[in-house]
Amino acid sequence: MSITELILVNSSTANPYVNLAREEALLDCCGENQLYLYLWQNDKTVVIGRNQSALRECRIRKLEEDGGHLARRLSGGGAVYHDLGNLNFTFCAWHEHFDLHRQYEIIQNAISAFGIHAQFSGRNDLLIDGKKFSGSAYYLSRTACYHHGTLMVNVNLDNAAKYLSVSSDKLKSHGVDSVHSRMINLKSAAPGITIAKLKNELVRACETEYGLKAKEKMIDGDSSKYRSADWLYRHESESNYEISRKFDFGEVTIRFSLNQGKIEDIQIFTDAMTDEFSDWMKLNLTGCHTSEASSAIRTSGIEHSRELADLLEELT
Repeated sequence: MSITELILVNSSTANPYVNLAREEALLDCCGENQLYLYLWQNDKTVVIGRNQSALRECRIRKLEEDGGHLARRLSGGGAVYHDLGNLNFTFCAWHEHFDLHRQYEIIQNAISAFGIHAQFSGRNDLLIDGKKFSGSAYYLSRTACYHHGTLMVNVNLDNAAKYLSVSSDKLKSHGVDSVHSRMINLKSAAPGITIAKLKNELVRACETEYGLKAKEKMIDGDSSKYRSADWLYRHESESNYEISRKFDFGEVTIRFSLNQGKIEDIQIFTDAMTDEFSDWMKLNLTGCHTSEASSAIRTSGIEHSRELADLLEELT
């Protein structure tokens, strides 16, 4: 079976909680042979990954004083800044039709219409002359998957640097000394580009790739979860100890309390794209003695077990 129906969802709101709820609803709405292309914008918003610490990643007070919003998404990965100079895209399809290569091809074909030639880099970035204009993340439900990301057309880079609290280790890994210096707007490479024109080119590139005419549809979701403090700050609590390290697959911070040498109240923060290890660690290391934690994860067979075991050796 192949994709036989292409559906365009074009959001008319810049409210991050409504938009993220609508995106989650795509996973349930998506039929077996459908591909959804969802185009949306958030106004003055820092969006953090599913397993990130809100307090570490965002200067929340400054953002809220300026009328901005903190939001947390379903997918992993790192924190990003959205404003009306940015266009977000989401591709949603069933597992068997989910094709990252085709989806990135659509994006690259769309921006090539403006004379821009992008390079794919690292885990999930698109670059122009070594600077990032797009980052992506991914989420899998039982039947469907989505791939979403940013397209920086004319983002206020000063605000991005103002509200994002990026660790020095992460910046060093990119060979730069600030958020501002590693980002670029598409408008810098193509002055005539606009959000409206980019939307049109993305739809056209998607229709060409799949040989289908897009049908427009509106999807709604329940935004109450995304607005709630429980979701926004769900990992935050007082802990006595913290260990952290930057790996090739992402940054990992572990916070925990100790009771007679046993780990309690463990919290895992990471910007890794695949972070299933977080749930394993919370389940299996709670109540584990510090002297046993490293060997437990080293023999677990989970992804990145060797690197995480090396980190946990700091406890012994």
